[in-house]
Amino acid sequence: AGRASRAAMGLSAAAQPHFQAREAEQRAMVRGAEERLREYRRLLPGGDRAGALDGRFWDAVVLTAANDRQAETYVQQLDALHARGQLPGARERYLVIPDPPGPRVGSGGATLHVMLRLQAVAGSGWSGKKLFLLHAGGYSERSPAHGTLGKAFGQIPFDAAGVGVPATVLEAQLVSFQELPSRLPNGIFVSSADVAVQFGALPGLGPDAIARAREGILALAHASSVEVGTGHGVFVCEREQLDACVRAAVAVVGDADADAGDDEQVRQTLRQTQHASRAGGQAASRL
Repeated sequence: AGRASRAAMGLSAAAQPHFQAREAEQRAMVRGAEERLREYRRLLPGGDRAGALDGRFWDAVVLTAANDRQAETYVQQLDALHARGQLPGARERYLVIPDPPGPRVGSGGATLHVMLRLQAVAGSGWSGKKLFLLHAGGYSERSPAHGTLGKAFGQIPFDAAGVGVPATVLEAQLVSFQELPSRLPNGIFVSSADVAVQFGALPGLGPDAIARAREGILALAHASSVEVGTGHGVFVCEREQLDACVRAAVAVVGDADADAGDDEQVRQTLRQTQHASRAGGQAASRL
């Protein structure tokens, strides 16, 4: 499959996209994770920004559920997390909306259903807010350990709140996406409860990108090699778009590594990437 993909995209085995040196990327991911965790804890009860969340945190966090019974379980879990001081903001910021009865509607249908419910409750005012929508309405059939509480409340070895207990996937994603509310225009940011996300510093959004995002869809992706892309959902980019994307990503890593003396390594990575992009065809970005 990898060879077929390379041939279809016009990329030789010697000219595969190499977006970041692995060591530089790992260091960037660690620095990004540490910085996001520090900022997230400032938003929690007792933090110096706990009373000033506007513009720094989501106006609402919405979880989807498969049905009413699952929704009741999710509400109980949110109650417990909030009571222990593990979630920023008032309890009212966190909502659970079950899918409509009948056949399963999928993530797309659940997203539309959430929008309709918000419209019915809040009118058009909700569209002027920043919402985090976490799809958690699955039955975890391939992960029986999460079948009772759902993957969104599955525990991972990560103390997000600094209270000495494992974090849930929900908390981990709130940490990972901590900086997005201050960067994104109003709207809904959609994620899924079956993934753990980690990345380095995010490139800034220019005025054109923000203007387009207000009228359409803005996706968060990771520039990666074709081999990695064959095992994931991807966006396929024209090589000019890919070159611009990689320049921005490598520039962020370059800025972060400048103090560590990695300038030459970053420049080498950029040269390799540009060569791969000029080799022709299209390349993939991992979702």
